[in-house]
Amino acid sequence: MAHVMALRTRQGLVAVLATVALVAGLLVAGLGVPPAGAFPGPATDLSFSGTVGGTALAGSNLSLSGPANATIFYTLDGAEPGPTSIPYLTPFILKASAVIKAGVFAGGTRLGPVSETKYFVHQALGRPVALKAAYSPKYEGGGPVALVDGLRGDKNHSGGRWQGFEGDDLAAVIDLGAVQTVRTVTIGFLEKIDSWIFFPTSVEIALSVDGSSYRPLPAPESPAAEPGAAVSVKDVRISAAGAKARYIRVTAVSRGTCPEGHPGAGQKAWLFADEIIVE
Repeated sequence: MAHVMALRTRQGLVAVLATVALVAGLLVAGLGVPPAGAFPGPATDLSFSGTVGGTALAGSNLSLSGPANATIFYTLDGAEPGPTSIPYLTPFILKASAVIKAGVFAGGTRLGPVSETKYFVHQALGRPVALKAAYSPKYEGGGPVALVDGLRGDKNHSGGRWQGFEGDDLAAVIDLGAVQTVRTVTIGFLEKIDSWIFFPTSVEIALSVDGSSYRPLPAPESPAAEPGAAVSVKDVRISAAGAKARYIRVTAVSRGTCPEGHPGAGQKAWLFADEIIVE
């Protein structure tokens, strides 16, 4: 079961839609193969929604919603919520990264599982993203600016936080709005070979002041899956050494098709990314 987080910018800034999977126990089959079935989710769950400004300084305004007449307690440091945690009364502002955990309580007892979402505030948060090849509508990860919505994906490729490219490279240009100092650029990728999702074969980050002339950063190592792992999530992190830039160009090269020996050999392979973090 999935909920949609709508992060809408104020006064005409970029609209951000992010799908947030909050319910444990839902099994969704892999890409390119028939569903294997699903287990019913818990009876009690929460949804998160909020607004984010066009820059990291604008912060995020977060709201929580749950069942009617629910009492919600939450934490911002990743700790498990309890009846002595922060009670949710009104939307609250987030101007820094946080791990938010929330639960529905009655009489001091938690009803259902804890819901969790992670916010990352960074320089590219909510900024415009131009893609050379469109993401797949099957796995849009929240829409046009899903790659800069502050949300990270987990090992659930169907959880709504991953943006998928079917047979295409991820080629994106982010406009920071003004020339800024850039120290690092980080991109998250997922690999789940049984679901036809593969890490990129190479990643390139390039910076530009004017949007025309780009300077590539030193090439990072391509992500590699852990031996024997059914699914892997890896970050590619590149140092920009304090360079000045307004535009960040990211190119992650897809393997294009599934390799020989794979059940989908010769068919289009997927490339999944969740967030481009600029710090």
